Parts: sequence; structure tokens; C-alpha cells
Amino acid sequence: MWLLIIVTLVTGTDGGASSSVTTLQFSTQGNCHAAAKSVAQAGTIGKGNYAIKANCVQP
Repeated sequence: MWLLIIVTLVTGTDGGASSSVTTLQFSTQGNCHAAAKSVAQAGTIGKGNYAIKANCVQP
């Protein structure tokens, strides 16, 4: 089994920040890496910024 770890970070221009961690299990490494590639991104939302980082590990 492969575990996809997704970390979401959001920061605002007022100095506030929030984060979350989500995990999903995949039966193959290829499926896990495909999902990680699909969700990883960064950008702006309103007056803040966000980043979604994803990494596959084999526990």
C-alpha cells in the first residue's frame, strides 16, 4: 500500500494562516504518484495565498 500525504497551507495578507493534513491510501505507487501530481499546486485566493503539497510514502 502507498500513502498519499496532502498538506494544505493558506495564508492571508492580515498575517493569519491555516493548514490541514489529509491522507489517502493507494494500492500502487503509480496511482499514488498520479494523484499527487493532480492535486499539488499553489496560487492566490482572494487576497491570500495557498499551497497544496503532496507526497507518496510506503509505510
